[in-house]
Amino acid sequence: ATAEPLFGVNAVINGTTIGASSDFDGQLTITGIPDGAHVLRVLSMGYAEQQIPFVAPYASGRITVRLRATSVELEEAVVSVTRTN
Repeated sequence: ATAEPLFGVNAVINGTTIGASSDFDGQLTITGIPDGAHVLRVLSMGYAEQQIPFVAPYASGRITVRLRATSVELEEAVVSVTRTN
């Protein structure tokens, strides 16, 4: 765990289209969140998804998320090349 900021992490409020992606400093801002209980879904390729419950308006206005790296299992791909002269 390096605790370095991650670029391109997606955060979405469950059940809505409200969300944002993190910048090069690992920061993002989500606006337009209606008052009430919500779940923030945080996703990034190669990291375990996080689901964080919160109530809006959120008192501090800031949620810090630490993502845990996971392995991504890909299916086998076969590549064939034919040379023509």
